[in-house]
Amino acid sequence: METEEEVQAELSIQETIARKNALEGLLRSAGWSILLGMLRQQADARKNRVLLQPIGAEGLETVHVQEFLKGEIASLEFVMYYPGAIVKEIERELTQHGYGGSDARRVAEYAAILTGSDEFTEG
Repeated sequence: METEEEVQAELSIQETIARKNALEGLLRSAGWSILLGMLRQQADARKNRVLLQPIGAEGLETVHVQEFLKGEIASLEFVMYYPGAIVKEIERELTQHGYGGSDARRVAEYAAILTGSDEFTEG
């Protein structure tokens, strides 16, 4: 019989796998591709404004505008890369807790259970 701690740990792993699967689904979606393109376009436009205008060319106000744009660029890039970084961190965490490598089949089985699928894929 499993202890309450073991049950909670198993639920936590299932929740982690569900989160990973959801984020991977997001990253594979057509909507994410469209959004990513829009975010890149916005970041590139701001980068060009910062890079092509000399610092302080039109006074101190230019410096403030450029610093604001740098913050916007950082925010846009954060949104672009954060979901992928989360997936990598979850994969690292699962491997660290013994759910990677030779246990990949078990992780895939859990994913199938969580998604209600009768089949699962390894890897």
